[in-house]
Amino acid sequence: MEENPKAKVKNTRKRVTVAVVIIILAAAVILACTDFITDIIWFNEVGYVSVFLTEIVTKIKIGVPVFLVVTVLSVIALTALKNNFLKKNNFDLESDRDKKSVRRVRLVISVALGVFLSVVLIQKLWFQMLEFFNSSSFNITDPLFNNDVGFYMFKYQFLKGDRKSVV
Repeated sequence: MEENPKAKVKNTRKRVTVAVVIIILAAAVILACTDFITDIIWFNEVGYVSVFLTEIVTKIKIGVPVFLVVTVLSVIALTALKNNFLKKNNFDLESDRDKKSVRRVRLVISVALGVFLSVVLIQKLWFQMLEFFNSSSFNITDPLFNNDVGFYMFKYQFLKGDRKSVV
């Protein structure tokens, strides 16, 4: 049995596209690993590996919960949006293939949104969160509000920045 020539071309294009995507992802991973290893070697050389690891651990502690919350909320919102759309338009996904495709698209969009927002928040807030949670008292109060100066040095910037990030 001979294959359709158009199907052969389509198959070939699909394979080439997959190969190009794999090559690009592999290059990105190699570059990221190279930067990571270089940073580890440098921090080890100057004796500050714990500083480097603190940054990574803090970013993970912020990123994972943000990713999970955003992804779950996105799935819930997109499910409600889909259900309302189907109900309003008297449309029904009859085949299992259609349902599976919609589920897959919903999950991909939710994960992409979760990754994007996690990365943005991590890059913006990780150092301010470290300052906020590891703040110390200066034992000097300001005369106007009667707050410790440590509040303004460590906590105020995070609270001010956090409000802007949420909006």
